[in-house]
Amino acid sequence: MLKTTLIVIAIGSVVSLAGLGEIDAQEAPAVQAQAPGMASTAAAQTLSPDGAIIGPPESLTTADGTWMFGSPADSNNWYIILNGQSAAGGFGSKIAVDNGGQLYVLGLDNNWWVYQSGSWVRTSAPAHVQAQAPAVASTTAAQTLSPDGAIIGPPESLTTADGTWMFGSQADSNNWYIVLNGQSAAGGFGSKIAVDNGGRLYVLGLDNNWWVYQSGSWSLTSDYPTPPFTCRGLNSDLNVYRAPTTVPFPKVGYLQSYIDPVFLTRITRVTGDPGTAIPGGGTWGTVVHHQYSKVQAWNADESLIFIPFNRDDGGSGGVFIDGTTYQPVFNARCPGGECRWYPTDPNRMVWARGNQIGDWFPRTGAVTTVATFSGYSNLLIGPHEGNLSLSGTMIVLSGRNSAGADVAFAYNLANNIKYNDVLVNNYGARLNWASISPAGDYLVMAFSNGGSDRPSVVLDLNGNQISRTNPSQPTHYDMSIDDNGDEVGVGSNRPGGGNPINGRVIKFRLKDGEVTPITLGGFARHTSTRDTALRNWAVSSMEPTRSFPPYDDEIDLIKLDGSVVYRLAHTYNNMTDYNAEVIPSISPSGTRVIFQSNWESPTGRPTQVYVIDLRPNCSVASRAEQR
Repeated sequence: MLKTTLIVIAIGSVVSLAGLGEIDAQEAPAVQAQAPGMASTAAAQTLSPDGAIIGPPESLTTADGTWMFGSPADSNNWYIILNGQSAAGGFGSKIAVDNGGQLYVLGLDNNWWVYQSGSWVRTSAPAHVQAQAPAVASTTAAQTLSPDGAIIGPPESLTTADGTWMFGSQADSNNWYIVLNGQSAAGGFGSKIAVDNGGRLYVLGLDNNWWVYQSGSWSLTSDYPTPPFTCRGLNSDLNVYRAPTTVPFPKVGYLQSYIDPVFLTRITRVTGDPGTAIPGGGTWGTVVHHQYSKVQAWNADESLIFIPFNRDDGGSGGVFIDGTTYQPVFNARCPGGECRWYPTDPNRMVWARGNQIGDWFPRTGAVTTVATFSGYSNLLIGPHEGNLSLSGTMIVLSGRNSAGADVAFAYNLANNIKYNDVLVNNYGARLNWASISPAGDYLVMAFSNGGSDRPSVVLDLNGNQISRTNPSQPTHYDMSIDDNGDEVGVGSNRPGGGNPINGRVIKFRLKDGEVTPITLGGFARHTSTRDTALRNWAVSSMEPTRSFPPYDDEIDLIKLDGSVVYRLAHTYNNMTDYNAEVIPSISPSGTRVIFQSNWESPTGRPTQVYVIDLRPNCSVASRAEQR
């Protein structure tokens, strides 16, 4: 059975069928032709001139014969008929003659296709069609260019130096083909169009990634448009506000809130007292907290929070709480050694265990295996501090290969591609963690070689070294994408005494290791950049010390360009051991921060979970919702 040629253009996981359609020529609707001698009489007919363009029910003539529209393929396209027969199963909305009598069809994907040797080949718009386009490109200079930060959905349009951009026909229920100056823009489609970073044009694809239009094609980019994020009423001064050693008011009860007496933010306690019942089953323990600063506690739409650590003295294991009311919803344990929320799917987590990786759907309890790596063992996501890429398609696993060597490797979940093993011992004595970078471009490994000797190595996906940090510059860090579009690590600078920026929060650029301090003081401990809808802010916990003013025993929100530090709350915590450390983590929207505190307990117990709510102060439009 002969099929027409199908050309697929893949934009990440955004796949557009750029052909006329995968239609069986034998299955194309029959046409009742009443002029069977068309081909033999074509030479005697007047050939249609270059520049002729028609829609149904018109016809035109080339050296091949007479062309017309047959029965509808859909509401806007018709099967193409040549001399009374299907023309290789093609269909479209327009037929044109140009460039010396060649026959063109405008396909349902808004691309032009030329008929050559009995089949269809995608091509640029015919010369006369380009000339007849409504002079959008030529008049762009006279139009008002859309400003950086402009973002639209259908049916709006905007203008860049390339011309006018708008949405064409629907690609699916939530995405539209992108049109530039009346023509398909390289087959791209998506749900939003944005202008940013000096007039560059971006499209939000159905994979929830941004794509930039460059030199006539689309490229996945880490140079994301920056969503507006504004805060009012938060303290950003450099005064010293000493944290009291005695809490100035009693600890609030379970699900009750208080206002920080210094920084005036609203904070809610979201876990209960040890031994008390959890609605729906189980009891609260004495050590309760989210996993870690760089492991997202919230799911993608912030409707759930996962509290995996609920232990000691009767704690009954992981608890999922409502992302708005903070009431417990259900209890469940990760089916693997580790689990992570997908950054784009609020219902799904990824797990790793043994030699497998898979998906877990906590609300239903469904568990699936995505891949099995024969000969590998002890596979973990990090361990403990690794993440998925922002698109949710890339991950790094660490473990042991069939030769018994400690390794890390990148894996593409969408395409089932495993990259080369990286031998851990080639770069350091003991692997602390390994992770994929936010854009999925790099494999990053952090080592603990003893004391402050904590270097990190940045590699490409095949294990070639790109950069290496100085020991502990930074440490306890997370990764993000800054305002310059660079992938960066953000954390505490701890090389030791004598360093002029010791203790400050720094960012290091993955591609070359360049270090930039982004705070003016404080001695930072744990940093989170899990604000995946913003990607240009961090939260850090500052240790209780008077040697590194102005920040003292507090949690701060820091812009990655260093332009502002918002001071959110004192922690009221007694750091007796690791489980009693303050480890803040920021929500995907950047409007809430989760942390644990023991409320200055002399024993460091119990530790309970609190949420700082910035929504009364800060507003943000997520990338998927901006208009």
